[in-house]
Amino acid sequence: MRRTIYVTAVGLVLAVAAPAHASGGANKGPVGVGVVGDGLEVREVRAVLTGWYPGARAESFVVRGGKRIQTLGGWKAASSEQIAQSKFEIVSWPMRRTFRHGDRICARFEHRAERPCVTVQR
Repeated sequence: MRRTIYVTAVGLVLAVAAPAHASGGANKGPVGVGVVGDGLEVREVRAVLTGWYPGARAESFVVRGGKRIQTLGGWKAASSEQIAQSKFEIVSWPMRRTFRHGDRICARFEHRAERPCVTVQR
């Protein structure tokens, strides 16, 4: 019992002392989302679609508790980029916003079912 209390107390101290982190990325099939930030503050959200799809559009949004609660970046046309032999459609939304621990930032492209999400964590 005493060991359980000690482990729980140490875990809480480490959780509070650990730096928050908002940068990360996720992929689902050809669709990816990336988030750049410090702490719980997000500076930029990027969506990437692997392949060449001129005219592709994307949006980004926040999911909290399994429900979509807010649109971060409305529908925006992607720019076509080629890096070496790979082709991509890329969209980015600059922002300076702070999110709650556990918020999920997601992106989706028109006419695609994949919706990858990045979780903002401490």
